Amino acid sequence: MHDAEPFQDDRTDAPDAMAAVWHARLREPSVTPEEREAFACWLAADPSHGDAFARTGRLWRHLEMPAAVVQRASEDRSPPELPSPQSRRRWGVGLAAALVAFGVFAAWSLGWGDMAIARLRADYVTAIGARSEIVLGDGSHVVLDSDSAIAVHLSPQERRVTLLRGRVRFDVRRTDGRPFRVATPSGIVTVAGTVFDVRLSGASALVSLERGRVEMRTGAQPAAAPTVLAPGQEARLGPTGISAPTRFDRTEQNAWLKDQIVFHDAPLSSVVAELDRYYPGRILIANNALASRKLSGAFSTRMPVRAMEAIGDIIPVKITVLSDFLIVVR
Repeated sequence: MHDAEPFQDDRTDAPDAMAAVWHARLREPSVTPEEREAFACWLAADPSHGDAFARTGRLWRHLEMPAAVVQRASEDRSPPELPSPQSRRRWGVGLAAALVAFGVFAAWSLGWGDMAIARLRADYVTAIGARSEIVLGDGSHVVLDSDSAIAVHLSPQERRVTLLRGRVRFDVRRTDGRPFRVATPSGIVTVAGTVFDVRLSGASALVSLERGRVEMRTGAQPAAAPTVLAPGQEARLGPTGISAPTRFDRTEQNAWLKDQIVFHDAPLSSVVAELDRYYPGRILIANNALASRKLSGAFSTRMPVRAMEAIGDIIPVKITVLSDFLIVVR
């Protein structure tokens, strides 16, 4: 079947996550007029951004109340007015709990919660900006891209790798007679001796075949005839089906193995989404009208900040590095 939904990156802007970032930054005494202008662009880009900012503001106000009480108690020198030790302990515990709750909220909004769950389930993981190569117990070679995680199960009946996060290159050992299967949220990829990539994005997986043969089956219809890829073809495996196989550019496809990403006449949103995978914070396009701007080029994944600055020289956009964890495009 060929009715899969469009493939989208799973790290698109989450309004609540960015609202938390903006609330924190705008409270800093060092905030600049340029940053306030960038915030205004983000706020105007989508009505949901204002709603998210209001929700985060309410959470901040809930945190400020116990913090203010503790602060006033510490500054008041009049012993009769000071809270009792038991009261101070209760406020301290309440404040700590509130701050922890906000930290969990912010981390989860930024995707760190999903990352933590994947790491708990995984046998092999890579940090953001890192890449690692491993050899499985059957002799197959696996390369994990930035921010990726897999779980491995080798049994007498089969070899199974569950892709939990990110992108992985597989070079499967042919001489082992057991089937080699890669499990994704939407289905199974089965191979023999094969070199191929699988990139996970939410519930969808993009499978790109370099050499050999790949069979793809969707979890929605596991008994249906598989979609078979030929070398140089790729297809998307999603919850509702498998897309028709298409050809891919091998130079662009394999660039990540050389710490690069290569794009030809690609929308800015695609380039930013890819660089965002190698950046420890978030890269935000504050003006939605810029997302469709086209550009071509090769960029280093080792230096995402410099890559973003180079993009500002290629197309008419302004790149603002607000902190070590936030870059705004406007």
